[in-house]
This record gives sequence, C-alpha cells and structure tokens, in this order.
Amino acid sequence: MMSFRLLGISLGMLTMDNVMSFVVHDGKSSSASKSCLGISAVEPVVQAKDTVIDLLKNGHDESSPTLSPYLKILQESYEESKIDARFSHTPNYNGDWENVNIPAFQGRLGLTSDGLPLYTIGRLTFNQIPSAKDVVCTVEKMIQHVHPCTERPAQVPESLEATLAKYPEQLRSNHIDTLFHVPDSPIRGILRMEGYTLPNEEEPNKYDTWFLGGRCLPQEGVSSEEWAKVFAGTLEYSLSNPMVAYQTVIYLDETLRVSIGNRGTVMIVQRE
Repeated sequence: MMSFRLLGISLGMLTMDNVMSFVVHDGKSSSASKSCLGISAVEPVVQAKDTVIDLLKNGHDESSPTLSPYLKILQESYEESKIDARFSHTPNYNGDWENVNIPAFQGRLGLTSDGLPLYTIGRLTFNQIPSAKDVVCTVEKMIQHVHPCTERPAQVPESLEATLAKYPEQLRSNHIDTLFHVPDSPIRGILRMEGYTLPNEEEPNKYDTWFLGGRCLPQEGVSSEEWAKVFAGTLEYSLSNPMVAYQTVIYLDETLRVSIGNRGTVMIVQRE
C-alpha cells in the first residue's frame, strides 16, 4: 500500500508507544489524551474513531498533528483486515456520506469566527460560473452520494474506457453537494458536482474519479428575490475534458471512511 504523510508526519513512524506525545498541547491534556489513556486497553479502533470525530468537531482540522496517531491506528487495523473497498460489500463503499471535516482545498481565503472555511464560488466550481465566480461563501457541509450506476455517463475519460468495459457493474455515480452560505446575507445554496467513479485496476482501495459538471441552486426556504440579488445568469456548467483524479481508502467500516486524495487531501466522512 502506498506510504502516506500527513503534515510532514509519517504515519509509518507512529505507534501506540508514542501516541501520548501527540495529545498534550498548550501545557494541558486535551480530550484526546483522555481517550488515549484507554486506547490500548479497550477497543482501540472504536476509541480512535471516537477521538478523530471529537477532535474534528472541536476545532481541529485534518492537518492537525494531534489527529495523526489516531488515523494511524485506523489505517493499521484496516490493513490487517485485508478488506479492499473496491469490491467489498461489508463494509460497503456505497451510500450517502457527510464530511466530518471540511477539507482545506487550495484557494481557501481563511476561516470565519466559527471555524468555517471561506472560498469563492469560482474556486469551488473551477471558475465555470462566471456570473458568481467572485462571490465569497462559507462551506457549511459537504455530502457525497455514491451509488451503483447502470447508465453509461455522457463522457468517460479515454484512460478509463478499458476499466469500464471490464467492470461495468462497478460504475458508481459520485455526486457531491456542497452546502454554502453567503456571509451577512440570507443566501444559502448548494453546489452540486456530478461525477462518477471506477475502481482502479492496479491498486487495492483506490478509486479513479471524474466530474462532468455541476450547478448552483438555492437551499429550501431561500426566496427567489433574495437569491437573484446575488446570483444571476446561467448557474450550470459542464466540463468538456474531464480530468481523472483519485482517492485511496485507508479506513472503511459501516459508519466511517477515511481516504486520501491525489493532492494529499485527507477526507473523513460519516455515513448519513
């Protein structure tokens, strides 16, 4: 399996013997350290899962060194299980998954006082919606919808045609809803990216993904009048030459998935 590094910390360097050195900061024991005290004695994977979720919901992000030892525990247990997410039915890669963390994509403008990331609509849509490309928004939630797909996509990258022909039953839709808010306004919307994914033929737990386009639409309860003050014109786009990206699953069970993207982005999602 490929070697991962999180924030310059090699996951391979972290073991239960040095976990404790990562969970004390600012001179105080964090809630993570309390979990860690029992981690070697009772249900280490359950404790690690709970600690990862707790840290993410209490101000840490995926770049925090505090998270690394717990991700290491999850990764090691997953490797020992010999599960291959590409073809596993239990646990199952399919489903609706909500991000526990909002990944720190390139182009982030900063954080709000509540810790939510700020981006332009242009950054989140590959600058494909010109009328809204400079609108700044906070990303409040991301939901990934992964489901079996029996209809051939409108476009399939040439590099994946052979894989699709070999594993047509493994084609999945991979649609991502990004729920956003325009600060100091009542505007809340959804950026919906429409994509697909296939198992990588060579590497276990690796998926190849491509996106064909997307659209921007208001969330329920937002008036058309308020929406029109910020968004006008065509709010849909298509990608004529979709690029292939990938993600590698390093942990998967029925409620949690951890994966690393081709740019090193760590994505931690819970099943809805």
